[in-house]
Amino acid sequence: MTRKRKLPAFLLALVLVLFTGCQKESVVYLELPFAADDVESVTAVYRENPSDAGQEKIVTERSAVEELYECFTTIPLRSSEAEQPDDAPVASFSFELSDGTEYEILYAGIAVKTGILCSEDGGFCYSCSSDLVGIWNSLNAGETAETES
Repeated sequence: MTRKRKLPAFLLALVLVLFTGCQKESVVYLELPFAADDVESVTAVYRENPSDAGQEKIVTERSAVEELYECFTTIPLRSSEAEQPDDAPVASFSFELSDGTEYEILYAGIAVKTGILCSEDGGFCYSCSSDLVGIWNSLNAGETAETES
């Protein structure tokens, strides 16, 4: 084969390898087992590290509760086998439901806008590229009651 014929064949093989070898995992979205209307309040706690007592915010305003619900159901997620690092900052969101039960979702930050979203209640653990610590930070005083835990 001449040099001119080898280059297109090599480029074609390279393109095929790149497209078949770099398939992304499929994106999933949370399907929470309750509706936003079922949520009475959300208790959000942020801990910078495991030894930190944490800061708690209680979200009771209806529109803020609905925004949190929508946030969790619209985040693109990918399956993850990674485990939460021991020293990672953690934001927990506990949805208190009108039937008296709770549903908790934990977010462990790994890097800026990268973390692991898990729930024992929901039996899932996903990686995500969303800033859920930023969402915790954005909960403002008009929508929450902030306390030190």
